[in-house]
Amino acid sequence: MDNGQQFQHSEARLDHDLHAGNQIHAAASLLHEFEHKPHEALALIKHEMKKNSHCDKNSIGIEANGDVFIWNKEHNSGVYAGNIPASRRGEFLPPAQKAPVEAPAPRPVVEAPPAALPPPPPEQAAAPGPQSYEYQEPHHRGFHIPFPIDIGVHNGSLHVGVNVLGLVKGGVMLGEKNRGYVGSDALQTEVSAGVDLNKNHIGPAGDWRVLNGAITEGRARVGITPHHDGINIGAGADASAFGHNIGAGGAAGLEAGQKLGPHADGYAYVGKAEADASGSANLSDQGLQARANVNAGAEPYVGAHVGARAGLGAKNEAHADAGVNVGDNGVSAGAGVYPQFHPDVYVRGHAGDSESGVGLIPLRAWHRDSDED
Repeated sequence: MDNGQQFQHSEARLDHDLHAGNQIHAAASLLHEFEHKPHEALALIKHEMKKNSHCDKNSIGIEANGDVFIWNKEHNSGVYAGNIPASRRGEFLPPAQKAPVEAPAPRPVVEAPPAALPPPPPEQAAAPGPQSYEYQEPHHRGFHIPFPIDIGVHNGSLHVGVNVLGLVKGGVMLGEKNRGYVGSDALQTEVSAGVDLNKNHIGPAGDWRVLNGAITEGRARVGITPHHDGINIGAGADASAFGHNIGAGGAAGLEAGQKLGPHADGYAYVGKAEADASGSANLSDQGLQARANVNAGAEPYVGAHVGARAGLGAKNEAHADAGVNVGDNGVSAGAGVYPQFHPDVYVRGHAGDSESGVGLIPLRAWHRDSDED
């Protein structure tokens, strides 16, 4: 898969995560792009901001300091997803958030001297200084053999290792990422594992990339992931193979902060065919809320979804809903108690911009087009 196809796949996955409400997976994917392909991360954010779909359960938010968050519209909570460099923030922030441009300070006026200075004395040859004590080895033209020791600071971690002609490398990272790594620059392959200590993750972590993802690429995390409203304690992994044409992943854990409760999600795809499932239950100032979703299909051709909601507090409900679609035509149905304590059963169908349906409580039937007031 070439770079254009990889970007299209990353774009489609982010679109799906935002639409389906996979908040943590969307944030982890953007963090991964910021770390390995920052230009693609910025392009993905621009795409989503331009699209600005009102049907998505999540959206992308950007703070004045460049921090990027995946916002859950229903719960008004955010998960950290990276930072836009200061040199590029002007492309994403509205004018009110941009830093004001300071006017240059006026240049001081220098007055001319009152009279010409006398000519300097004739230049005298400087006395020869002491000879440098370093031995200056003569340079000879010829082929260059790179020094095999690789040492430096990259992404907040000190790298110490060896790199033999770009063919084989290995070493350790110390700092925000404390890991061992092996790989090959020539083959665009690297495997690393250890313990991360940074604002994105605290705990064991690993990443792998073989032939720049043409064979496989992925990451795994266990521990604590801080976010805007608290922390998530759990584990997650994502993996893809054969140029991102096959992939699977999932995460599970306990959210603590403004919301307290467990969550889990998983997904798998082969080409355009994909399936995902997610569920959560939490207690917050909005009360007790629980949800579960299952989606499957090959959009935009065919798809199916099943969802259930329950809650006490800000939303009092307990209902299940399901639907199928073929292209832009579909049918859905639901039954249960809808907010606020409203029992109902309905069946609804749509074809393009037209929608029709019937409901039981109260007994009703309707038909409308999207261009109608």
